[in-house]
Amino acid sequence: MVYDLETTGISISNEKLVTFGVLKKTVDNGFEHRIFHTKPQREQGNEPKEMVDPDQEKQVIEKFLNFISDINPDSPVYTYNGDTFDWPFLIARAYELFDDYGDTVDKLFQMKENRSHDLIKSHGTYPSGAVKKLEQVLSEHGIEHSGGVGGAKVPEYFAKGRLDEIIEYSREDVLTTAALVEQINGRSPESVLKQRERLNV
Repeated sequence: MVYDLETTGISISNEKLVTFGVLKKTVDNGFEHRIFHTKPQREQGNEPKEMVDPDQEKQVIEKFLNFISDINPDSPVYTYNGDTFDWPFLIARAYELFDDYGDTVDKLFQMKENRSHDLIKSHGTYPSGAVKKLEQVLSEHGIEHSGGVGGAKVPEYFAKGRLDEIIEYSREDVLTTAALVEQINGRSPESVLKQRERLNV
C-alpha cells in the first residue's frame, strides 16, 4: 500500500486535510487506487467558516480505513517523507476529529510503528543528510512525474476552488510513488502507471 496527503499547509497543529491518495494491491495482484478529498468552504454573510469542514476530514479518514480494511494487516505501508509529515499529520487530525479517537488513533499509530516504509530514508537522502524531492528520485529510476500543482501551491489552489488540479497532482504522487516501490522491488512499474487511465475519486 502507498499513500500520500495534501493539506492546507505544513503546520501539523493548525492545518487541514485536502486529499488523501491511496493505492493498494488487490487479491489478484492488480492495483486499485482512490483519491479521497475534502472541499473548500466559503464564507456565508459575515460569518467566516473554517477552510475545511471537520466532518469532511473525518469522512476522508474513515473512507481510507474502510478502503484498506481488506488488505494483509502485515503488509508494508509506503510513503515519501511520511514518517516526518504524513503520519504525524494524519494521527494528529484523527486525534482531534474522532470521539473514539483512542481506537482510531491506535490503529493509525500501530500501522505507522509496525508497517511504515518511508522511501525518503532509503532512497531520498544524501550522505550529508540533505533530502531529495520525490521527482528527483523518480527521475533517477527512470519514472516520469507529470508535474502539476506542486505541494507548496496546494493551499493557494484549494482556496481558489481548483480542486480538480489538486486531485490530479495527488493521483500522480501516489501512482509514481507506487511505481517506484515496484521498481525498487524488481517488478515492472508499468502496471501501476496504467492506473493513470482510471479515474478513481
